[in-house]
Amino acid sequence: MAARLFQTECFALKAADGSGHTPRGLDADVQDQMSDMPYPEGYLFILLMTFVPGVNPLSIWHSLTKDDLQIMRTQLTQSLE
Repeated sequence: MAARLFQTECFALKAADGSGHTPRGLDADVQDQMSDMPYPEGYLFILLMTFVPGVNPLSIWHSLTKDDLQIMRTQLTQSLE
């Protein structure tokens, strides 16, 4: 089940690539955990991606207008579609 969920996350990241509003997926891998790791004989699901483009909204939240927030909602909706 975890492997299926991981594949779904990888697919979603690739599908959103190019929107300009989401991170870009760079690579993905599944590895076995070593005996000295928290879950020996478990798996590591690794997803490497870029940072989300733009400015962190929390750092400018106080200065955003209603129009800015509507633009952000529209961009989020487009990214999720």
